[in-house]
Amino acid sequence: MELKNEFIKYLASRDKPLYFEINNIVLDNHHPQRENLFSFMQNINDEELCKTLSNEDYKSFGKQIESLSWEDNAKISIAKSKLFKEVGELRIQTLLDDNLNPPPPYDLPEFKNIEIDSNGLISLSKLRELNKTSNKIFQILLSLPQTNSMYWCIRYLLEISIICDIKLRLDPYLIFNKDGYCQMNYKMFIYGEPPNMYEYNSLKEINHLKWMSDNHDESDIQFTDAVWIPKGNEIHIIIEEIPKVECNYYRGSRYFHTIYNKTSNKIEHFDGAIRIYSKDEIKMRKDLHVKDIGKIGKRIKIFQIDSEIEIEKWSNVAASFFVWNSDVIKYFSS
Repeated sequence: MELKNEFIKYLASRDKPLYFEINNIVLDNHHPQRENLFSFMQNINDEELCKTLSNEDYKSFGKQIESLSWEDNAKISIAKSKLFKEVGELRIQTLLDDNLNPPPPYDLPEFKNIEIDSNGLISLSKLRELNKTSNKIFQILLSLPQTNSMYWCIRYLLEISIICDIKLRLDPYLIFNKDGYCQMNYKMFIYGEPPNMYEYNSLKEINHLKWMSDNHDESDIQFTDAVWIPKGNEIHIIIEEIPKVECNYYRGSRYFHTIYNKTSNKIEHFDGAIRIYSKDEIKMRKDLHVKDIGKIGKRIKIFQIDSEIEIEKWSNVAASFFVWNSDVIKYFSS
């Protein structure tokens, strides 16, 4: 069990996609995690193996590693799927662990004299100062198990940081030494067309909607909720992407909260978070709309901005925060 935990923590601390990391371990006879990977694969049962080998999509996709047999490739494919979820579960459990005080990575000496707010957020300007003196590189908390889930969003957050300070939650596992560090680049452009916020100025009652995923069977998303709540001179906007019940243990919901000021026609606050539900809470949540759920679940903020921001800049962050959610991106693009 200790070896398995060591292996999962190793994978959680890599910023390379798990798909490539596993392939590297398989092909490197001297990799320090090779024994742990093959020990993990020994627990794959015959039923799982037969199911994968007979899957038409798997056969059409072809061998991932040409030099290996179909059976070995199938075991690797199954291992990748299982490990992806176990790495996600580890990160979720770490974020939920109240015994970790301070939570990682804030237990490191680098953060001894740096203010961490009650939401576990650190000022980006302070982080930049830290980066000048530390031999480590820290990354923003992932919103999903995918290592590139915040890659496009952080780009737009950094653009906003030129005009105001922002706060970020750092990932408990993505910590790297500066020497020899080289981040993988991902090519994809996500742009959020700014919606016409004036149309909400006359809103008197709560307006809400629900999007169902077009590829529901293949997605880990149950649905996405959105609500617009008028409060005096403000409109509060909440968008939340709910995972399927069976996926809840390894990924939280992606939660985005905004306060729009009707007088200035600008955004005055917004934050992106993960909302983590217990087994009972996610069963309850799937039958409710975000406007009705109250305080269930634990919200882990990833970033927060408390300054007046142009709608266009805000919409870019919102669309990229929900990367791979076609419904939200469509809302910010149509």
